[in-house]
Amino acid sequence: MKAPTAGVGITYFFELEPLLSPALGLVDVLEIEPQVFWKHTQSNPDIYQVDEDALAKIETYSQPKLMHSVGSLGGSCSPDLAQMPALLRMKNELHPLWVSDHLSFNAACGPDGPFKTGFLLPLCQNSEGVKTAAKAIKLMKNHLRIDLAVETGVSYLKQRHDEMTDGEFVGAVSSAADCGLLLDMHNVWTNQNNGRQSVSDYLDQIPLGRVWELHMAGGYEEDGYWLDAHSGEMQDEMLRIAKNIIPRLPNLKAIIFEIYPSFLPEVGLEVVRKQLKTIHRLWKMRGNGHSTARAQMLRKRIRKAPMTTPDPISPQKWENILGALVVGRIPRGELAKELATDPGISLYRKLIASFRASMVVGTLILTSRLLLLTLGKKSFLALLEEYWKDQTPMLFASDEAEGFSKYLRLLRLDLPYLEEVLEFEMAARNANLRGEEQIVRFPYEPFPLLRALGSRKLPSPPPRRGHYEIVITPDTANVSRGRTEGKPPLSRLDGSRQLVWHH
Repeated sequence: MKAPTAGVGITYFFELEPLLSPALGLVDVLEIEPQVFWKHTQSNPDIYQVDEDALAKIETYSQPKLMHSVGSLGGSCSPDLAQMPALLRMKNELHPLWVSDHLSFNAACGPDGPFKTGFLLPLCQNSEGVKTAAKAIKLMKNHLRIDLAVETGVSYLKQRHDEMTDGEFVGAVSSAADCGLLLDMHNVWTNQNNGRQSVSDYLDQIPLGRVWELHMAGGYEEDGYWLDAHSGEMQDEMLRIAKNIIPRLPNLKAIIFEIYPSFLPEVGLEVVRKQLKTIHRLWKMRGNGHSTARAQMLRKRIRKAPMTTPDPISPQKWENILGALVVGRIPRGELAKELATDPGISLYRKLIASFRASMVVGTLILTSRLLLLTLGKKSFLALLEEYWKDQTPMLFASDEAEGFSKYLRLLRLDLPYLEEVLEFEMAARNANLRGEEQIVRFPYEPFPLLRALGSRKLPSPPPRRGHYEIVITPDTANVSRGRTEGKPPLSRLDGSRQLVWHH
């Protein structure tokens, strides 16, 4: 690969701004997850539209950029070509040094048609799986016309006797597709902790010369598993492994620290600062070993590995059955029976439910608070669980919120304020997605209720009855999403009791 060396970076989100000044010397490169800055509009032909304000903000940072797609790459379902215009738009605007995506799948088919799994899942690790993944990667390379790397993934399933080891599979796919590798150290270490392949064996089986990028992150233990949670500080053992492998990577061009935005309030920017400084020390260790010859030897070894034994499991069958199981469906067949006994299935279901709940609560903030205050936590979670049974996961939080809102309306719950608060938040969502002004009518003065919910309580005394409207415009829709603590900006227009959010 001819791309220049990038250095130490971080997965970008707005809250990290205090750490991004080049003068601080902490962040040499920004890694952008493009889908995070898209809107799903349901319009044709471009159903995925780039958030222009977010893109303009990202472009103000002087650091070079990487693009790390979270679209998933390698399954039997063809890459979602509907995403291509938005991907190409961001590629052409940001001029990334290279693009990467996850070697995994997140879509499958069932009796009712295609569905999303709501989580990145491990591929079918046999010879047919190698061919299928390589085909998908080559297709994406042809569309993007840029250097492409695939990320080494996590699997919470037990290692199967009829599959290639994790390292063999990744090595074979990267060689067959002639692509780079994004070596996620925390993913590989997580797999070892959960009883899959050891890190040392894994590293001996992948072509180290193809590793362009490392990901580093923190995690935690839950239900007997180590989770790839991107939750904060890196673990000491993983750092020791990184110190040993970095000198063996002849083409390493970037090391990226990952942390999810939801953990930042708990962790704090100072911890992130310290993690970046630690990674800078790791970065200085690169290129100190004699790894080129070793990497070439490993590539030859992987090419010669026997791959001709017929495999009874097709990638499509694997994906459809595993996908169905993790979203709570009960598929038939021997493979389904085998996989259903794997305790990792229960973990996947729990993680998917948690992720979906975070999308609902993060979009319908006030509605969720109202349900919690009136029904209690146990009943609110039961509502979500029933919704999961009715509807498979959505890719975007706005779609998940719309699905849950439709479900609530069908239930016709007799709860004070629910109908109006739900309509208010969905109007804010629609104003943002459609770029059109939305009007919400209330049979009572709305702001005492909205302020109370913003403070996580019900209004007391009840709001005054009357006829009110709130006008939500696209540039102020964000005000209604979790920012009603304190006194919101408003104006009362010519005595008509019409209220308007304004910037």
